[in-house]
Amino acid sequence: MGNKFSLPRSRKADSAPTGGDPDYWRQEARQHAHRRNDFLEKSQQAYRQNKGAEAKALSLQGKEEARLMEEANRRASEASFAANNANVEADFIDLHGLYVREAEVVSDTDGALLYAVSP
Repeated sequence: MGNKFSLPRSRKADSAPTGGDPDYWRQEARQHAHRRNDFLEKSQQAYRQNKGAEAKALSLQGKEEARLMEEANRRASEASFAANNANVEADFIDLHGLYVREAEVVSDTDGALLYAVSP
């Protein structure tokens, strides 16, 4: 699996990746997901009506929305990780706010043994 997550080398706030508010980016991702689903549904309808060119164009628009959704989720995970780990001890990383797949990428990247600690 390719590594799409850029783990900061330092946990200092000034060296962590910037990306804004994680909630903003998650909302953006949800909007792109909704548009992706609409385009793909319309693509299937066009295909069933033997409108191949229209189906293809709608499918491509759906794929672009999927790419934008992934980008927004990546930004959300980076912003969340940066905010949560700005002042954390070097032996720990806080994965709150990350989807499981994103947390797996961080753990693979960090090469660390992770412990789940409830707040």
